[in-house]
Amino acid sequence: MTSSNDKRPLASPEMENDLGQRFPLQTMSPEEYAARNAARIMEFSLGRFRYRDPNLDSWLQRLQEILTDGKLVTACREQYLTADEMKRAIELDREEF
Repeated sequence: MTSSNDKRPLASPEMENDLGQRFPLQTMSPEEYAARNAARIMEFSLGRFRYRDPNLDSWLQRLQEILTDGKLVTACREQYLTADEMKRAIELDREEF
C-alpha cells in the first residue's frame, strides 16, 4: 500500500485500468513475469507511478525492483525457467535492439 508521503505521481484511472488488464496480476508473480519477459523489456518505467489498487501498485513496484537488478533477474530465471528457457533468455539478453 502506498503511503501518504509517496512522491510518485498518481497514474490516471485509464492507465491503471489498462495495466491491470495487461499484466497477469492474479496468475503470475512479478518474479515469474520478470523471469519470462525481462529479455524483451528494454526499459521499464511503470514503477515511477503510484496506483490506487494496492495489488497493482505492489506488483509493479516489485517488477521494477527486479528488472533494475541483474542479479534478481538471474535468481528469478533460475527459479522459474527450464534450462532451455534460460539459454534462450540469455541469448535474447545478448541481442542488440
